[in-house]
Amino acid sequence: MNGDGGESPPDPSQLATDLTSERGRRTATERELAVYKLAGGLEANAAALTDSRSFMDELVQLDPAASDFTEKVTEAIKGAVARNPGYGATPSGLGLNVPGAERTPSDPPTLEAQIAAATAKGDHRTVMSLKSQQLAQTSQSK
Repeated sequence: MNGDGGESPPDPSQLATDLTSERGRRTATERELAVYKLAGGLEANAAALTDSRSFMDELVQLDPAASDFTEKVTEAIKGAVARNPGYGATPSGLGLNVPGAERTPSDPPTLEAQIAAATAKGDHRTVMSLKSQQLAQTSQSK
């Protein structure tokens, strides 16, 4: 305690350590934010890139305050995608691989295709349900 009855003054060396640590976190966040801002326009998967330790290690030397920072991050993203196509954007654009994402709502699978798929899986309950729908459609069209 100091003479005022308050806590002792902060340790200058601890303050310096805390400040350095906080600056490091801030710059890492600025680099990550830059990747997220730029990746979409470069058809890159920002989530995959920022999850890659090797990619993020490439950015460690870049100073977010530098005038060419955006250009350097852009080059790094393009290079990473060229080396590893897995860093490219996915059809959903959200960094997720969604089965059937290439199918449009106007192009749903036919009942015949659904029946064939359910039969191949051995899903007899679904096959029966789909065949009932098919029968109902056939009787309505007559």
